[in-house]
Amino acid sequence: MKNFLKKENGFTLVEIMVAVLILGAALVPIFIMFSEGISLTARSTELNLAVNTAQDKMEEIRNMTHNSITIGTWADEEVTIGNRAFIRHVTVTNSGVSEAGENLKKITVEVFWNHKDTTQSTSLMTYRCNKLEE
Repeated sequence: MKNFLKKENGFTLVEIMVAVLILGAALVPIFIMFSEGISLTARSTELNLAVNTAQDKMEEIRNMTHNSITIGTWADEEVTIGNRAFIRHVTVTNSGVSEAGENLKKITVEVFWNHKDTTQSTSLMTYRCNKLEE
């Protein structure tokens, strides 16, 4: 009978608990990485949409005549793409180059949006020169 008891196979409760603890410690960082990856993907998507929104406005301005691009702050525009809302802000100033005068304008397009209760922003800036008559 003693011989029968010595041949027991299997794991003790302590061994199973240690194995579960080690497995849990290995899986927690993996779940955290997936969660952060999803969050970064969402933020990257929003940034990409914001830059595209700014680029669209730059293209609109590019197609305008030089004289119709008024110096000052333009009215903000709200742009909605999917379920995301962006605010587009355009500022046009003189270039700061004294020799250029009104012929060179600095155009800045800023885009603002909310991400997890914080305001994010990105901006594009370019210069526009009036074609001078020869």
